[in-house]
Parts: sequence; structure tokens; C-alpha cells
Amino acid sequence: MSLPEPVDVIFSTATFHWILDHDELFAWLVLLRPSGRLLAQCGGAGALQGVIRAAEAVASEPRWQDHLAAFAPNWYFATPAETGQRLMRSGSSRHDAGCSPSCSPRRSPSPFWRQ
Repeated sequence: MSLPEPVDVIFSTATFHWILDHDELFAWLVLLRPSGRLLAQCGGAGALQGVIRAAEAVASEPRWQDHLAAFAPNWYFATPAETGQRLMRSGSSRHDAGCSPSCSPRRSPSPFWRQ
């Protein structure tokens, strides 16, 4: 992907955790101006652990084993530390990566843009 010039903002919601190769994903941040902003909300480490454990329990039942034996997880829930390291490697001089205990989308991204 290429653009005629770098962008001021990259915004993503509920996407990063569906991309398995985060090193490749963060390499695309070169599309961002040096003074640009990245706002990404996605699942982080520990997200959906109860759901994942329940699905694994079902998949281990004899009735479902043959049907689900070839299933490979298609998500990656990074830790804040991993994300911070990737941001630093991609050239970010300032970042804030963390996990929220629940989904609580902002009503408006306006406060973010003004920072």
C-alpha cells in the first residue's frame, strides 16, 4: 500500500487482534506523519479468556473433536508491553498502550484529536 503523502491520523477499531503478524502490521505505520496520531482499540492480552476456555472445552469433547481438530486460532491478543515495544520499533516517540477491563467505546473521538 502506498499513499501520495503520509497521513495525520490512523484510526482502527476492533481490528488489530484479527491480524496475526503484528510486526508486519506496525511496519505500516510509516504511512503516518512523524507528528501524526494512531488511535487503535482492539482486544488485548486476557481478552475473551473465559470464552476461549469454554470453546476449548467444547472442542475437546469427543462429539466435536473431529470437527474442530484442525481449527487454529485466528486472533492475537498482544500485551500492552508488546504493543509498546512495537510502537517504539516503528518510530513512535510517545505512546500509551494499555488494557481496559471492558469495552467502553468513546462517544466521540474529538477529545483525542485535540490532544
